Amino acid sequence: MSSKSRFAPPEAEKGRLAGRRPAVDAPEEEWTEMNGQANDDVDLLPGDVRLGDEQIPLAQRRALATQVGEIQGNRHVQRMVAHLKPDQPGSVLQRFGSAEHEQLGTAGAKKAMGGILTEIDIGTDDKPEYLPYGQMVALAGDYFESVDEMRYLTVTQDGRDQIRYARYVALGGTEPAVAGYVKQAVMDRYFTLAAKNISHFSAGGTARNSYEVYHRQALDQAFHAGMGRVMFGDAWNAALTTEAFGNHYLTDMFSAGHVRTPREDIKNWYTAKYPDSINKFVTYMGTHMKAYLKGEHPIANFAGFVPSEGSLENTIRQIGGAALNAFSLGDIVSLGFHNRDNTQGLQVISDVDAAGVPVPGGFKWTGMGDSNLSKSPITRDMAVAAVAASLKDLIIMKDAGEAVKHGKATASYDIKAAYENALLKVTPFAAERYIPRAATTGNVTMTWQWGSFNAEMRKAVDEAIKDDVASTLSDKAKEQTDSNKKAALEDFAAHLKAEGIKAIEAALGVTAGP
Repeated sequence: MSSKSRFAPPEAEKGRLAGRRPAVDAPEEEWTEMNGQANDDVDLLPGDVRLGDEQIPLAQRRALATQVGEIQGNRHVQRMVAHLKPDQPGSVLQRFGSAEHEQLGTAGAKKAMGGILTEIDIGTDDKPEYLPYGQMVALAGDYFESVDEMRYLTVTQDGRDQIRYARYVALGGTEPAVAGYVKQAVMDRYFTLAAKNISHFSAGGTARNSYEVYHRQALDQAFHAGMGRVMFGDAWNAALTTEAFGNHYLTDMFSAGHVRTPREDIKNWYTAKYPDSINKFVTYMGTHMKAYLKGEHPIANFAGFVPSEGSLENTIRQIGGAALNAFSLGDIVSLGFHNRDNTQGLQVISDVDAAGVPVPGGFKWTGMGDSNLSKSPITRDMAVAAVAASLKDLIIMKDAGEAVKHGKATASYDIKAAYENALLKVTPFAAERYIPRAATTGNVTMTWQWGSFNAEMRKAVDEAIKDDVASTLSDKAKEQTDSNKKAALEDFAAHLKAEGIKAIEAALGVTAGP
């Protein structure tokens, strides 16, 4: 561990890090013998039917032998729904893409004070490597729940490997050589956070509050850095690191799909009305895959070698893991709502323009989001200006701390008064003047309650399923080396691509409207 890594993790974190081990496959059962020869190279799902060879006519046994060779890769069918990479289309409810977050963070930091490295060390004991400001903005919130969690992870090589792998998943580049259980930890955390991402939304969530919490912490650290007090080693670097984490939520509020999407209301309503939506989706998917496998391998199905629907459902749940929890009905509806505003644009109003000049009646502009940042220069300019303004608040606080230090104030009440006076200078926070809010006119209405959808909402959800969800499954199918896994996933992806919202209605047994 580098000398800069001074953050001892709590006991629970120590245990979690020390206890991580590569996953081990469960014991596998053998297939029954046919014609007196054991097929030890092929597995049967626990609980599936075995038929003795006296039950299978010779001609069918010969055909079955061929089909067994074809479907042996389907054992457990546990990789049929493999782990999803977050940057694949539609994998989760996205904010700006990770690369866009990095661009906004890097540009904002450069505008305020130049290139910045955070205190997050992702290197080795012998060769430290510190995460740049923009990359910290990209990973915060989506891959790690708090800045303290990232600090704790820098204590061990496993932890630093998790941050490096998360950076690779988010931003690309050369894949780091890390253990499989490190990758699993990163993806499990990602999907767990995706399932509770209310903190990334503006009017329909708590993004502003999340930003303010981190910004206030950073302001406090900056003031103490100016005074020369040692907090986390380098207090100024700690302040910048904390600020970078908070800037993720700040930049999220400029993604059009996060301005008015009522994420919390949608989540709460659908949790109450359709608490078992994920189970219904799993049953629907298992039934469809079973039908596909039966059609492709009728003799193997007759012999009991094709997994049962129950086995397929259990497999989907097991392999889906944390990712499955990010695809409830409420998540899909939120995805459609927010995709519509991101791609079509949303009429919004801010207190100031990109130059920071107040505009009477508000500065009106059209926001876009996610992978559409390049299509909306004004969205980029407003978000970059907000990041720069936020960082300049830290400079003001640091300067105030230095003034106290040079004035040699020692009484606690003098220091407190200086701190409070400095805080008044940066309150209200300058960055928040740029944050957009939905205009009261010029935007389409979205009726998001299932059963009462209007045409715009239905179209948005239908497109999200056909494009995002179906594409995610299709991309995953291409990665499969086993022909049956690939074919089964491609078949279900094609079904979603063709049916869209109708497939979800069939799974639920309830029409969405109109």
